Amino acid sequence: MHLILWRHADAVDGVPDLARPLSAKGHKQAHAMSKWLRPRLPRGTRILVSPAVPTRETVVALTHEFETVPELVRGASPEAILAAVDWPAGGKSLLVVGRQPHSEKSPPCSWPERLFRGASRREACGGCPIVPVGANPTLS
Repeated sequence: MHLILWRHADAVDGVPDLARPLSAKGHKQAHAMSKWLRPRLPRGTRILVSPAVPTRETVVALTHEFETVPELVRGASPEAILAAVDWPAGGKSLLVVGRQPHSEKSPPCSWPERLFRGASRREACGGCPIVPVGANPTLS
């Protein structure tokens, strides 16, 4: 089972934050990432998405078949995120499309760093492979 974390693509500046649409650059990023990710996704991957507009617009470049998970919000703790997506107990590969999680109490950082700070990837998930994927991959 895999846990794949994808931060939403570039969004326009503005408020309310959750309603910001993707910028033209963001649409290009989302399509490039989808092109790269599509052949690499394990068959049967469950796709979970934050309710924020930029995350939903990002994932639509890949598929229209996804689940919106209200608990995937800015400021959610790593434990709350893992519980919301039922990982690793769910037994399926997961693609989680979210926002860069941070709050006033914790500075911005990447999903993998925030979720597994202080442990190697294999230690953090009991030996399961984790494939962290950013919004702007180097395509080769």
